[in-house]
Amino acid sequence: MDRSTTNQISDQTPADVAPQEIEAIEGTWTLISEERDGRQSPKEVLMDSRLTVAHRRYSIRVGGETIRGVCGIDPNQTPKAIDIIDDEGRYAGRVRLGIYEVDGDQMTTCFATSGAPRPKAFTTKSGTGQICHAWKVNLP
Repeated sequence: MDRSTTNQISDQTPADVAPQEIEAIEGTWTLISEERDGRQSPKEVLMDSRLTVAHRRYSIRVGGETIRGVCGIDPNQTPKAIDIIDDEGRYAGRVRLGIYEVDGDQMTTCFATSGAPRPKAFTTKSGTGQICHAWKVNLP
């Protein structure tokens, strides 16, 4: 993967972002729902799926696959923006634009497919390739 692309994503978080905004997405999260192309994913997909975010790095385990990468946020946009690039896995090297919101112990994310515009809402439609997740933080 091109290191300049990784640096571009990890450096995108604006300097004026409050530390608590970054801390709000950090932690280990359990997947509670997933919508892909306008359809809810089966409960089997949700079982044992985890997301860990720390220091702008993430690791996500869905099914038997683990994907790691780097993310950047811009909470000054509406809705708040999050961009990711996987270091490994089927989407390695591809930038995906997304949106996020954190409400208490839950986080919702929605991502476009690589090369597509950033989603505008936390919903998907058939044929868009978008995917939305609802996560619940695991408390220590």
